[in-house]
Amino acid sequence: MLITLGDTLKLASDMAQAVAGLRIKRGRVSTVTYSKDETPMEHDATVVELTEKIQTLNMRIRKCRELIAKCNLETELEYKIGDKPISLAEGLTLLGQLIYEQREVANLAQNEPMTRRHAPGSELVDYTILTYDPQIMHELKKEMGKHIRQLRAAIDRANITVEVELPDSYMDY
Repeated sequence: MLITLGDTLKLASDMAQAVAGLRIKRGRVSTVTYSKDETPMEHDATVVELTEKIQTLNMRIRKCRELIAKCNLETELEYKIGDKPISLAEGLTLLGQLIYEQREVANLAQNEPMTRRHAPGSELVDYTILTYDPQIMHELKKEMGKHIRQLRAAIDRANITVEVELPDSYMDY
């Protein structure tokens, strides 16, 4: 079955959530508490059955993540650094870097060019001046925002156009 890369990401995430639920259920069915004259309650699944389901889902998750990693390396984005297209893997890394750096630059852009402060208990005044132009940081923040939007769009396009082959059974979990 062919599904998009984005759907493969969602499938792996959904299966991981199912594993978490199965682990909780396995913990609940691993013991039975009952009174002396009562019959122990039977569960709808055994620890062994749940462990097998968990192992199967974990194998499927690994396969999905392996295919995702392969696609991330092999897929070229409609985004270039200079004149060279970049891979989806590099694009994802770059996006994280740009978002972080844009926050840092935005903080720098908010600073006042000069501040003054009275030292506590003294009449001395301390002056602090910036060693950069906050307006340049503001412009850089806007430019980074443009690149972030373009890169996100390229990543989104890849996630909906690149297809991955998975066995039909992966949809049943």
